[in-house]
Amino acid sequence: KSSGAHTFVTSCPICFKVFREEYKLPGVEVLHHSQYLLRLIDNGKILVQPGSVTAVYHDPCELGRGSGVYDEPRLLLNKVLKLREANENREHSLCCGGSIGDLAMNSKERTIVRNEALKILLEPEPDMLVTACPLCKKTFDNDSDVPVKDLAEVIADSLIIEKVPKVPQQMVEAD
Repeated sequence: KSSGAHTFVTSCPICFKVFREEYKLPGVEVLHHSQYLLRLIDNGKILVQPGSVTAVYHDPCELGRGSGVYDEPRLLLNKVLKLREANENREHSLCCGGSIGDLAMNSKERTIVRNEALKILLEPEPDMLVTACPLCKKTFDNDSDVPVKDLAEVIADSLIIEKVPKVPQQMVEAD
């Protein structure tokens, strides 16, 4: 609050939920990075190029069921790749098995949950698995047959960077 910021952005769905629902931050908009990146693209603040990569998006538990954010990640990803839906998605999405919120599972049980989720997520045979949670990314990346990326990484890979013209040497020397 003391920084004067009016927007607070987090990539962690658990932090997003807690800051949005538990902390009292009047005058501060709390956004998940999927929402913020979509806004930047829609407002022309950053430019992206569409690609031909196919991907399946995994709805993180706390972002989807916990906070109701389903559309923004898909709208964002559809701007840069070809999105395929898994059979279990949105409110029926499967947990990655790595949630710190479920401390009741041991490592063997978490591995079973992760492997079952990966099996279903990879059924559409995507080039890549995309999620919007650092914990889900780390969990899936441990055993996925395809690359696993956070949606911010996908957007970064798709950025159009306009080159700044080089200043002629005589102009530099004149100053």
